Parts: sequence; structure tokens; C-alpha cells
Amino acid sequence: MRPGRRAARWGAAGAALAALTVAGPAGAAAISPSGAAPVRPALAAAATIPVGCTVTDLRHAITSAPSNATLVLGSGCIYRLTSALPQITRKNLTIQGSHDTITRTSGSFTMLTVATANLTINQLTMSHAHHVNGLGGAIEAREAANVTITNSRFSGNDSTAGGAIDVFNFSRLTVSDSTFAGNQAAAQGGAIEIDQLASAAVTGSLFSGNKAPAGGAIADLHGILTVTGAASTFTGNVVTGLGGAIVDSQGSLNVANASFRGNTAGAGGAIYVNGAAAAVSNSGFTANHAIGDGGAVYTQTLLNLTGDSMSGNRADGTGGAVEVGAVGNATLSATHISGNTAGTDGGGVKNHGTASLTDGSLVTLNRPDNCSGLTC
Repeated sequence: MRPGRRAARWGAAGAALAALTVAGPAGAAAISPSGAAPVRPALAAAATIPVGCTVTDLRHAITSAPSNATLVLGSGCIYRLTSALPQITRKNLTIQGSHDTITRTSGSFTMLTVATANLTINQLTMSHAHHVNGLGGAIEAREAANVTITNSRFSGNDSTAGGAIDVFNFSRLTVSDSTFAGNQAAAQGGAIEIDQLASAAVTGSLFSGNKAPAGGAIADLHGILTVTGAASTFTGNVVTGLGGAIVDSQGSLNVANASFRGNTAGAGGAIYVNGAAAAVSNSGFTANHAIGDGGAVYTQTLLNLTGDSMSGNRADGTGGAVEVGAVGNATLSATHISGNTAGTDGGGVKNHGTASLTDGSLVTLNRPDNCSGLTC
């Protein structure tokens, strides 16, 4: 089962792009347009630029701001877009909100594209973006961009891939203390898509009610995804295919201290992994549902589950909590699996490949049995 996507990016990573140097902090060397040797500018204080509450004000500020500037939005502003904001390219920029909102009223476009640049967003809501046949409804990060999101909210956005944010071509996304709610993608990554050797790090954030054919909250395709640090929560995310909350295909996945509750998928109610090694530790899985197999987790790769708890998950097929596919290899260490249900067998764990229980892992009180394909 593999969801399709525009330009066939699901099946293979794109061609690697050469990393381009982005201007650093004041006083750092900058690249001249001609490609000549760097010229060190004079030291100067970073600019702080107040921005009024009109779209015209915001457009002008983004276009005219020097590198390392901070755009300070007025408190409670609502910017209603009918076309995309200016692209941020080859400079460092911070957008400092104060409970402000950028929203779309009409048209099909990505609100903000960041290419070969650094962008930090704080205390801002981006909502109702819509981009037909596009990548990233609210933000597209590409060509080695670096985007940092803190204390912000993304809601009701949609696109082909990465309903709220699409990050690819060696770009990096860092998200902390933020909320992604009700976003949707036509292909994968209801909230966020990571592709083409990009990476994303998530901490202390909420993903709720996002939808896509695969990866209801996050889709990682040939990238690096870490969900660590302060606890993140994935709840009520829905897909028709793989990975109700997270799908990882040919990427690297590391999850710790997370909570997965009430997510739904065709396979892998919360997480589906297929490709590079994956690790999930000290995380909880409750009331997730697979219409097929793997009520909480489905793996077709090397997967380490350490210190996790799984209860009340359900698969209409096999593997009420965990399904290990034919080429999967799962090690469950100090993990407790109880009170899960499968439609046929493997109420706790269904193993078609290689699976082992170590360090006091406990599989008990599952229905119709605890394990199938291995000894519990």
C-alpha cells in the first residue's frame, strides 16, 4: 500500500541540490552576487521593524527587511491574503507575532515560501491556506532553508503534500510548543511532510485532527524525523492508508516521550515504518485503530520499542497493538502491552518477520490471544 503524490516524490528522493550559504549574523561573511570571495561587512545591530496590521505593511516589511531583522507584528493583527506573500530568499528573518493571524480568504497558493534562507516564527497563527497541486499550504521550505516555529498554531490548511508545512531539498524544520489542528493533504503529511533529505525536529507540540491518505500528522519520506524532548501529543489524526499519526518511508525516525491516542489508519493506527531503522521510547499508545493490521504500530523495518506502553488499541485484522511485517524486525524492551484487541489473531503482537521481547517486556490480557508468530 503506497499513496501517490505529485511528481512521484513518494517513491524516490529528488536529486541532491548543492547547499547554498545563507548570510549569517551581523559581522559574518556574506556571499557576493558574483560568487567572488566573501566580503566582511561592518558590524551592525540587527534591525527591529514594527509592522502594521495591513497585508501591504507585511508584504513591504518582508521585501525590504535586511538580513537578521526582526519583524514585530502589532498585537492581534489579522492579515487576510488573496495571494502569496513575498518569498524569503538568502537572508535571516524573524517574524515575531503577538497572537496575530495570517489567513487566506481566496485563491490557491502557498502563503510563504522560504528558499536558501533562515526564518523564525513565534506566536503566530497561520490558517486556511489552500494550494491545489502544491506543496505546503502555509509554508514551503526548500533549497537548504532553515525554519524554526515556536508557540504558534497552524489550523485548517491544505495542499497536495504537507497540508501546513512542506520541507524538502536538505531543508530543516524545528517545531516547539506549537499546535497543528485540522490540516489536510491530498497525498501525505496532513500537517507536515519531510522529503528529499530534509529533516524535522518536534518537541512539546500537539497534532490533532489532521488528515491525509498517509501520515495523518507527519509524513517522512527519505528524511530525518525526531519527536523528542518535552512530550508531544498526537490525537485524532486519520488516514485511509498508512500511519494514522506518522508514516516513515525510507527515512529515519526517532520518537521519545510522546503520546498517541485515538488515531486511525488502514495499517499502523498510530505509526507505520518502512525503510531505515526506527526507535520509539517512553511513549504511550492508547485507543488507536487500524482498519487492517497493527492497531498502534506496524513495522516493515528494524524497530526498537523501549519503555513504551500500549493499551486499548484495536486492529480489525491482526496485531491489536503491534504488527511485524514479513521483512520487519522488532525488539520490544521493557515495554508493556495489555488490553488490546485484534479481529483474528495477535491481540498483542502479530509477527510475520522477526520479533523479540527483552528486559521484562510484558504482553498480557489481550484478545483473542497475546501473541501470534512468537512466544510471549
